[in-house]
Amino acid sequence: MNNQEYISFTLSETSKFKECNTIFNIIKDCKKNGTNKTAQFWLKRTPDCVVDYFNQSEKNKSWSLISLFQFLIEDLDVTFTGLELDENGIGRLDFEANDYPYGGPSSLITFLRAFGCIATDIDDGSGVYKVSWKSNFIFKLKKESSDEPKGVKSFFGRLFKK
Repeated sequence: MNNQEYISFTLSETSKFKECNTIFNIIKDCKKNGTNKTAQFWLKRTPDCVVDYFNQSEKNKSWSLISLFQFLIEDLDVTFTGLELDENGIGRLDFEANDYPYGGPSSLITFLRAFGCIATDIDDGSGVYKVSWKSNFIFKLKKESSDEPKGVKSFFGRLFKK
């Protein structure tokens, strides 16, 4: 198990980070305590701009607000370890995958984007990827090249810890 999974992001508006952190902490607590919240609970606490984002997202055949929040709480097999913003305005969501497959990073990338936190790179436990945005709702992940050995050579290298 790799304990270094993360998503780095930039912000379109720093004021939205506080709102993102508030909702993130509620989701984190629900996940930790095994509790769920009603749709009304989420709609009452989620900023209008985020609700609008998810309304547009649904039109683009992507997540709805409630389905995403439920997935993050009930189905994404991770432990959230932090959501921080550094002095340069670069944010980072840290998590630990509890098992593989854990559900992938797409839901977290979408969650962040709804709050204006634009994912730039991730480490999902299988490698580091750059996030390339095609629209506000569509992105692609491109694995960063590495000087590390690949394939069988990599396997034996880890096995025998050169």
